[in-house]
Amino acid sequence: MNNITRTLTAILANIALVRGEHECDQEPDANGLVVIPATWTSVPKEAFFYCDEIKKVVMPAKITAIYTNAFGSSGLEVIEFEANSKLTLIGKWAFSSTHIKSIVFEVNSHLETIGEYAFLECVELEKVVLSQGVKEILYDAFYGSSIVSIVIPPGVTSFDANDVFGETPCDDKNVFKPGNTVVNCEITSTPSPAPTELKDACVNLKKRKCRNTCVFSKRRRQCLPKSTSFEHDCAQYQGKTPCLENKVCKFPDGQCVHRCDGKNAQRCRKHKFCNLENAVNPCFGCHLVTACGPRR
Repeated sequence: MNNITRTLTAILANIALVRGEHECDQEPDANGLVVIPATWTSVPKEAFFYCDEIKKVVMPAKITAIYTNAFGSSGLEVIEFEANSKLTLIGKWAFSSTHIKSIVFEVNSHLETIGEYAFLECVELEKVVLSQGVKEILYDAFYGSSIVSIVIPPGVTSFDANDVFGETPCDDKNVFKPGNTVVNCEITSTPSPAPTELKDACVNLKKRKCRNTCVFSKRRRQCLPKSTSFEHDCAQYQGKTPCLENKVCKFPDGQCVHRCDGKNAQRCRKHKFCNLENAVNPCFGCHLVTACGPRR
């Protein structure tokens, strides 16, 4: 669809709705403020269409939808959403040709769909922050606006940026993609790549090849990756016989593996560095001697 056709489509759609000077469904106060009534659960079609007096609207949390041309061609400059907004839909032409400069939704907002022409020709709109739940940005939603900065959630269905953001200041429309954060027409962050499965370099290694970054567990009879070491603090035993063993054990995958690992009771008792007693050691059973002084 070319620019002329787009313009005619918007004009024809609005002509049918113009009835001279439109009355505002709720009269703004002296400052142009409108607080949507607590009884409303949606903003009706044309509720503030061509309402020149409106400058700011406070949107109650219970509002779930803003329907066609609800604020279209009005004097609206500021939209304020109450916390925990339940809004799920912004309909066609809902804010088209208004004077809003920015619109920000909470991260956990319920907004799912931004309809066709929703912010068409919002020539002062430069910044938009969408909530993470947005799923659809439909045809020409921001066409002819002045957007240079926007946060687009990664869950948004792919769209043609040349349509949705056509005639906006950014020359390269390819910056407008799901998951991108764009500031002044530059991508500042992109979607994180899907996590890839890490391959364990120790998997299936034979005992004789299980070395360097790996350790062989006799108990589990397999080669495991080394993790962190636990070292016994012998400072409390100063002046006594030095510790027989300071390096206590490795913990691959949360399992304790060390030189005493897997020895039976008889061999454990005979081994120089092993002990069956409950020493200060996170590894139980046949474990490394960790108390300083003579072997107990």
